[in-house]
Amino acid sequence: MYMWKPKSIQLVIKLTKLCNLRCKYCYEYPYLGDKRKIELTDIEKMFQNILPSVVEHSISKVEFVFHGGEPFLLSASYYRSIFEMQQRIFGQAGILFQNVVQTNLINLKPEHVQLIKDDVISGVGVSIDLFGEERVNQSGKSMDHRTLANMDILAKENIFVSVISVLSGKTAPFYKEMFAFFDKCNTTWRLLPIDLTGYEGQHDDNLLTAVKLVKILKDLFDQWIQSESAIKFEPINEYMDIAISFLNSNETLHKFSKETDDSLFIINTNGQVFCEADAYNDLFAYGNIFTTPFSALLSSSARKRAIERANLITGSVCNDCMYYGHCSGFRMAESTTEKLYWDVNGNISCTVIKPMVDYIVEKLTFDNTFPLSKGSLSTDKQLAVL
Repeated sequence: MYMWKPKSIQLVIKLTKLCNLRCKYCYEYPYLGDKRKIELTDIEKMFQNILPSVVEHSISKVEFVFHGGEPFLLSASYYRSIFEMQQRIFGQAGILFQNVVQTNLINLKPEHVQLIKDDVISGVGVSIDLFGEERVNQSGKSMDHRTLANMDILAKENIFVSVISVLSGKTAPFYKEMFAFFDKCNTTWRLLPIDLTGYEGQHDDNLLTAVKLVKILKDLFDQWIQSESAIKFEPINEYMDIAISFLNSNETLHKFSKETDDSLFIINTNGQVFCEADAYNDLFAYGNIFTTPFSALLSSSARKRAIERANLITGSVCNDCMYYGHCSGFRMAESTTEKLYWDVNGNISCTVIKPMVDYIVEKLTFDNTFPLSKGSLSTDKQLAVL
């Protein structure tokens, strides 16, 4: 019997691979012209296969992240049909659920705006880089102006979005300008290094070294902490939380266990289920959620391999780290190959998170000019540090 007891789960559903952009770093690049989508009959089967495990393990909330491709190329009626199924299957069982969409926001129609107003979709993540000329259409032209215009439309409707930007070799020279823009917009922002490869050679000369990445993140931390807005900015907020927990000796420690804590699942358009670290690797495909109960996927041999992989990484990298427990180890356990770094001896090394936490701890401990009172931290943690 498998042990599994997360409080909530997040299901990233690849509704379609079809996209109106051809972002050069996109791991779905070879499939962006594929017009197929998950049929509603398969979505209903998926929900029915998920529900028993959610009930059995007392999962308090299920978040569905509609992903692509470009999800807003699908009709509003398609989403309303999904929502009706969710209400019937999860709602009637007393399960709290919500839908979030990750979109390039180029194809925003009034009916999509109404979906958000009606809470069919309750969260909007927008993908935009602003710089680097990697997010282009089939003609090679940037469409950022359309994304920004549609963000303004949502803002006028009091619909607030969070933003994801990709940090690559092409966008890295503009990281300060990127932060300044989103800080001025006062929006939640996540800066995400390239995390998957779509075809051989796709990221040649475009991946950042750990040293370069840490240099950028340190600069951004300094820029963020001096800001009047103090926007929610990942991964900086996460590193800050680890540092503050470490400095507060009374903090409860938590070490991520993939066997018990697994909460993020990627569902491909064909129904195959993966964890984040091993997405699209058939050796680690848990099984097909359209045809198989979720309980069977959780106890599959592929998931056991994924658990062994995660344990191997955290065991070799995290166990001797002074931050382990303050840092759960989740990021290492769920790192894709593109996000793993090796030391000179060929061992996997925590060459981004630990140096960043070291830097923040030093700032918190020794920098008397550090502006803790500017609202960058939650009140309870701020008082604990002071």
